[in-house]
Amino acid sequence: MSTILYDTLKAYLVQWDAHPFHQTMKREDMSFKAKMAFAPEWANITMGFKDFLDYASRPGSDDPVQQHVNDHAEEDADHFPWFFNDLKRLDLENDFLTQQSGPKCALRLMTGLYAPKSAISRELNYRRIERARNSTSARVRTVLVEIFESTYAIFAGHIAELVKREGRWEELEYFGRIHVEAEMGHSAGSWFEDNKGIEVEKDMSAEEIKESLEDINEMMELCMKLLEFLHQEQLHYDCMEKSKSVNALVVGDN
Repeated sequence: MSTILYDTLKAYLVQWDAHPFHQTMKREDMSFKAKMAFAPEWANITMGFKDFLDYASRPGSDDPVQQHVNDHAEEDADHFPWFFNDLKRLDLENDFLTQQSGPKCALRLMTGLYAPKSAISRELNYRRIERARNSTSARVRTVLVEIFESTYAIFAGHIAELVKREGRWEELEYFGRIHVEAEMGHSAGSWFEDNKGIEVEKDMSAEEIKESLEDINEMMELCMKLLEFLHQEQLHYDCMEKSKSVNALVVGDN
């Protein structure tokens, strides 16, 4: 039985888990806000994921594999309000989404969402939606969904540890207990739990495996670029905070 899809994705996930973005969550010389400074830039991803699942769905299908995909779409449809609630609670200085008012608010909002620096998040959304819409079978769509379910599980795990250490597990929704428990309660589950593998792989044709392998390679390369961008947001915020502290000391000495 072929396991090339599972093996390839798992190798990418090892790199994903080890990325400096995730390791930064453990740093003691960086503030909680700096570690979470990526959050406003996550808006494109969380909203785009909803669109992606809609395009991966095939309502009315009686194919059990496709129904698995449809279940994912239905269960994840209403998570984004938790994200925007958390942005308000985080109160980040770089938040262009919830901390604005005045006549130019809409302009600043759209400028933030479509800033050149965040092009990678939009590219990821566009490409995964295109792949979901044009995929040839339910099995291929299932693997495509699993790419993002498995990467998010690692991402959320690192953030959950941070949020718990900060004592904000109950306060935060998307980055806290509510979202994590909702994901754990999904009937669809994840085929990467307990190293079960990608169950549909054994039933896939050579063409389907080829298509899914292309999906894994393309999507994971984009995901790694996204994570590097989010990591740079962490570092930039940290630098900004420390510069302010130095300036305050200089002013105080004068």
